[in-house]
Amino acid sequence: MDVDFRPLTARDAGDAAALSTAVGWGMRRTDWERFVSLPAVRTVGGWRDGELVATATAVCYDAAVAWIGSIVVAAPYRRRGLGTRVFERAFDDVRDRVDVVGLDANDTGKPIYADAGFDDVLTATVYTGTPSADLDASGVEPLTDAARIAGYDATRVSVDREFLLASLLDDPDTRGVVTTDDTGYAIATPTRTGWAVGPLLADDRQTTHRLLAAVRDALDGDSFTINALGSAPAAAFAAAGLTDTRTLTRMTYPTPEPALTGRGVYANAGFALG
Repeated sequence: MDVDFRPLTARDAGDAAALSTAVGWGMRRTDWERFVSLPAVRTVGGWRDGELVATATAVCYDAAVAWIGSIVVAAPYRRRGLGTRVFERAFDDVRDRVDVVGLDANDTGKPIYADAGFDDVLTATVYTGTPSADLDASGVEPLTDAARIAGYDATRVSVDREFLLASLLDDPDTRGVVTTDDTGYAIATPTRTGWAVGPLLADDRQTTHRLLAAVRDALDGDSFTINALGSAPAAAFAAAGLTDTRTLTRMTYPTPEPALTGRGVYANAGFALG
């Protein structure tokens, strides 16, 4: 099957959003515009007869970590090897630029990534719902400035993500919260299908619950999804009244590494962002 691969540009954001919408993903045009505008994000698009039929992205955090995501294939072209081909393009583009390449794999993609040399690291569990009404949001306030949390974030994930945090918080529809003593923060972003919360970093479970309560209040009680990285965050989200809906496997190359995880990293920034 002949497919023309090249990087996505600003003029492709609308087509990429239409493709992800057609397959049921929650990404908005705003999200694709972020991908093509940030210098740290590398993108791949696949065109068949002038139609965008596949995408992949890779967010590079300096020379330390690249995170592959947004592997989307149009329904008529699935199970024809196109997902593997667009993944391989993204992987080949970053594997020699960074120390570690990571991704979050569903059951369909996991064998493909394993064949490429990726190893299992941990289980990521998707939770959804509204936190319990009895959770207390005391000591938490709105967050608008990425510089305030950038240092705290970097000590937990071992890379500088300020460019990403600033991009998320610059969206006027985003809701950020932070503890008054700067021992935790969370960011809630709108998607086409609802709200998604992440990253969420905190010193302990009690702080996590206060942040979840503050997000609940900031969203006026609307339901949201959040991705727990490992068993302890999953237990914290379950104790907050959220419901697990599915799991993915966090994988890294060339060896199993705790990339973008660490003490206090309860939720990732999203499966496309790490």
